[in-house]
Amino acid sequence: MPASDIAPDLLPEGEADRIFVLAHRWALDTAEDLTLIAEEDGEVVAEVRCRIATPASLVAMKLQSAPKRRAARAEKAGGDYLDLFRLTSHPEMTRAIAEALRHAPHDLGGWCQREIRRCMVDEADRTVGTIVRSGVGEANTPSVDQLRRTGQSLEGLLRGQN
Repeated sequence: MPASDIAPDLLPEGEADRIFVLAHRWALDTAEDLTLIAEEDGEVVAEVRCRIATPASLVAMKLQSAPKRRAARAEKAGGDYLDLFRLTSHPEMTRAIAEALRHAPHDLGGWCQREIRRCMVDEADRTVGTIVRSGVGEANTPSVDQLRRTGQSLEGLLRGQN
């Protein structure tokens, strides 16, 4: 997806569109270099350098995309929510994600905190239902309690409580 600089005063006015632009632009701005190396029989056969989104920016993008999935792409919402759980349920990653979200540009961090509260805590049963209906989680689907605890932990870290 192409992305470019945008002046804050040119951001879309509607919250959904503004958050979409902010999340994707932040992903581009914070992307990290990665080198992928393919080996065969111990020999390097290919090497590719690329930039990948950070876990925190992936969280922001998943939070904004999942609730907007409709029609033919509705099943992707379950995958977005499962990715969100996987990204945030590992304690060694959660603290770094929260720290990065606290410093996200504009109001993106605050928006993410509210969305984490909504989809991972207040509506955890609905979110798990979305994952189950999509068929993406299979044996790895979190329970409602697991999702809620993960959301509460992340929310606490975002507030600087843990």
